[in-house]
Amino acid sequence: MGEITNIEKSLHDQIQTLTAYRKSLIHECVTGKRRISEADIAKVQAHG
Repeated sequence: MGEITNIEKSLHDQIQTLTAYRKSLIHECVTGKRRISEADIAKVQAHG
């Protein structure tokens, strides 16, 4: 049972990290600190 708890905590921590990273990227794009190119859009569409 302890192993399952450790896996659950690890997944939760990873989700929190990715969520924070996503928010940071959105903020950078909205404020103009990061630009999105046509190549970036094409990559996303190719994987979706």
